[in-house]
Amino acid sequence: MRIKSIEIKNLRQLKDVTIRFDKDNDENDLHVILAENGVGKTNILNAITWCLYNKEMHLRDKENALEIVNSQVVEEMRNHGGGKVDVSVELVIDTEDNNDKNIKRLGEYNVTEDAIVPLSDTLTIGFWDNGGYRKIESEEETKQLIHKYLPEEINSYIFFDGEQLEKFFSSDQLENVKTGINELTQASYLKSAYQYLEKYIRENISPRITSFGDQEIKDQQKKVDELDKQIELSEQSIAEFKEQIEKCDDELEKLNNKIHGCENVREKAKELNESEVRLNELNDSLAKKNQELMKFARKYFVMFSVLPSVTRFHDYIERQKKDGKLPPNIDTRFLDRIIEQKECLVCGKKHLTYEDLEAVKKLRKSISVASETSNELSQSLGSMTLYFKQIEGFEKERTKLVYEIRNIKKDIEREDEHYKSIDDYLRSIPDNEGIKKALEQRDYYKKLYSELIGKKAKEEEKKKQNEKVKEEEDKRLRSLTAKKKELTEFIRKRDFCESCIKTMRESMTEILDECRTDIQDETFRIFDSLVWKEDTFSKVEILENYSFRLLDRYGNQTLGSCSAAETALLALSFTLALQNVSKHDSLLFIDTPIGRVGEQNRTNFMNTLLDISKGKQVILTFTPTEFDTNVQTILSGHYSSFHSLTMDGDVTTINKK
Repeated sequence: MRIKSIEIKNLRQLKDVTIRFDKDNDENDLHVILAENGVGKTNILNAITWCLYNKEMHLRDKENALEIVNSQVVEEMRNHGGGKVDVSVELVIDTEDNNDKNIKRLGEYNVTEDAIVPLSDTLTIGFWDNGGYRKIESEEETKQLIHKYLPEEINSYIFFDGEQLEKFFSSDQLENVKTGINELTQASYLKSAYQYLEKYIRENISPRITSFGDQEIKDQQKKVDELDKQIELSEQSIAEFKEQIEKCDDELEKLNNKIHGCENVREKAKELNESEVRLNELNDSLAKKNQELMKFARKYFVMFSVLPSVTRFHDYIERQKKDGKLPPNIDTRFLDRIIEQKECLVCGKKHLTYEDLEAVKKLRKSISVASETSNELSQSLGSMTLYFKQIEGFEKERTKLVYEIRNIKKDIEREDEHYKSIDDYLRSIPDNEGIKKALEQRDYYKKLYSELIGKKAKEEEKKKQNEKVKEEEDKRLRSLTAKKKELTEFIRKRDFCESCIKTMRESMTEILDECRTDIQDETFRIFDSLVWKEDTFSKVEILENYSFRLLDRYGNQTLGSCSAAETALLALSFTLALQNVSKHDSLLFIDTPIGRVGEQNRTNFMNTLLDISKGKQVILTFTPTEFDTNVQTILSGHYSSFHSLTMDGDVTTINKK
């Protein structure tokens, strides 16, 4: 998708301006707009967003901005007693179906002596369809078409204000980053889908299930619904704890970097960090051994609790066996042969009578029961012998575990003393570099980190328990409602919807995780090609809360200490990576792209934009200062159109090269 032309009427300085972005160059779809500050470069960007979204998204100072209506037109109208005036912007965009779309917004304003009052606003889209020109005026349909090609949710990744790029990764911009990734990866569609299904279950299925049931079913449904709410609240709390933990982790990293950065304590700070790592490892080992001990204790508690009964039973069987009172274990197959052959295999008597055979059958029956009993008792003795052997190993195993735990505790005590000695040393250093304060702050954040981890774990356990209870309550609810034939179809729908919701949630998580990884790798690849500093940076990370981390070659977070130019280059790299990974067909419009970019980075930056313009439309606006000899040399012969803007009074005029 690309913009073919823009026609602006009466919008601020742009009284009557038409710009065509013809693609005359087969290699590059690059377009340059040159003008001094204040002539109207940024207002071209505002004109586009006003046309598409009815919002001027790039005003520097909205409170003190000029009225949207051109001041010359306003003055002329007031000289004639006022009246109505139109402001319009029309975009012609070329889409993948090779069917141009004319998007036009027309605003009508009433000009009086002391005010400019908006009267109406209309947005229309026109295009050729089946040999005729079709015009869409339906608000819903126009919004759908604009969302298809230039969605408002990702406008900040299409239309850039170069002066604002350095603020791209500020904390109040995280939502924009999240929105961009969700929209361009189309994960948002999955979220909308499962949210719709959740709403459908809540509003259409659950009430019907409840309405068919008796009071018991209604009460059970309330239990399930309440558990759903509790689980949802837990999920929100867990997400908040995660975000707080990440922020806390960032602060700890900053403080550690500050401590490590001081020349006179670097080695000691490194030693302190290593000691802390060892302490964490030892505490993890202790926790695992304690769990092992608890598991061991539970196992032998059960075994010892039944020991008296097992011992008595074992002794009884042994006495019976010694006294010869156990039933004999006779092979019944011998008697089966006698019955089958009708002759005695002991005395040799032939042709046994009916009475003889019945006597043998009776004997076989009684012996069968006795033999089975004897076998079971023998097996019981074997099991009890194994049980006693396990009991005998109790003390040995317990001693081993206790010994290991005691040694780990001693190691922890020694390491803790070592850690405290280093920490005390660092605190004793004269506070000429703020080390003492940094250590105190680190103690605070370490404590806060532990508290947050504990709260998160507690909330996760609460969620887990509620999910377990809900599973049981769901079973009970299904059991109650299954008795109602009328509910069968609703239950089937609910289960199907819940299955779909689960699948879509899992799919969305997988897609976002995969895309975040791909986007962060692509971001770093592009960024590394733009910056002039070689081997300075090692990696870009996009965390779960969509905050950015730019790591140096030592693994330290450096985004906060980057120059404005480096931050702007990283923002552009992220945008390009987002578009590359998502395969979204969109243009790039960048206002003053190199205003904050130093000389060292300009060449790489402009060459990158040239390369991008081979695959998509790129529109750049420059001031004469920015458009220096170096930039001119790089772009010479590569742009498809060049437009220069000048001012004549309060009106911008345009010249095309």
